[in-house]
This record gives sequence, C-alpha cells and structure tokens, in this order.
Amino acid sequence: MKKRAALLCLALAGALLLLAACTKTEDKEPEDTGEPSPSPTGQISPDPQDSETPSPSPIPEDDEPRLTAVIYVPDGEAVGFDTVEVPVEGTAQGLLDALIQEGVVDQSVELLSFEMTEEGGEVTGALDLSQAFLTQLESAGGTGERAALYGVANTFIRHYDLSEITITVEGGVIETGHDLYEGPLTFQEQI
Repeated sequence: MKKRAALLCLALAGALLLLAACTKTEDKEPEDTGEPSPSPTGQISPDPQDSETPSPSPIPEDDEPRLTAVIYVPDGEAVGFDTVEVPVEGTAQGLLDALIQEGVVDQSVELLSFEMTEEGGEVTGALDLSQAFLTQLESAGGTGERAALYGVANTFIRHYDLSEITITVEGGVIETGHDLYEGPLTFQEQI
C-alpha cells in the first residue's frame, strides 16, 4: 500500500510538472509605478498615456536643463545681500536673465561670453558683459555699483562653484568714477 501511494504521488508530481511546462505563459508587464521607465539606453521613455494630452515640457527648447539658482540681491540697507532662489536655464545666459529679473542687473545688459578654467584644482570664471553694464554701474553711485557688481559675482561664484571671477565690459577692465575693478573678484558677504 505504501508503495502504491508513493507511486501515485510521484505520478501526480510528474503530471503537474508536465502541465506547468506545457502551459503558455505571457510576458509579465512591468508594474506601473506612475514614473517614466528608463529605456535600455538609460534615457527616460515618455509615458504613452501622456502622449494623448500634451503637457508643457520642463526642459527648454534648447535642451538645457532647468535648475534652481541662488541670486544675490542687495539688501534694503545696502550693506549686504539677501538671497532668492529662482528657477533658471542651465546656462550663463539663464543666470544673467535671473539677475535681470530680480533687479540686480539692468535689462539692457547682454552676456557677451562666460568661460570657466580649472587650474590646480581651482575653478575660476571670466564673464564679459555689454557696455550697458558699465553704464548701470556708473549711474548707481559707489555703493550701488558695488551692489550690482558683487551681486553678479556672488551669484556666478556660488552657482558655478568658482574660487573667483573676473568681470569685464566688452573685453576691457571695468573702471568707474569710484573704482577700478581690474582683478578677479571673490565672494563678498557685504557690499
């Protein structure tokens, strides 16, 4: 009797294995977490449900990422700086646009160039702005010119993690009736 029960169990187990092997299985769909899934190349694939209803893209048309930047704005007493966090395009132009938006730089100021250089583990920046920046500085008075100049310098230094930055106007040294800014500027807590 024991032999018969063992044979029956063995036959039943074999039948189950045969049935499991012959049953058609479907590929299991990945669980929908609501998040876009990375493709084999590591790029995020758009959710097909999203394609039915267009939504604004968080990435600007020039494919530069949007970041948050800390903008240094002169405080009410013109002694130091307040900080404002704003979303910016991930470019030097985006940072300058945020400085313009916050009133640190006049809207007529244009970015001519921005370059970063690494030497000996130190990263420095060189920012060249249009003549309108010099005009703004000259019309602002001593404290106002330092507030604008160091508002720009501090913002770029912090955003790009620079040790110092040289700011020029149309390739030349900035010279106002109050001061000559011919060397690199470092981060300043106070105006």
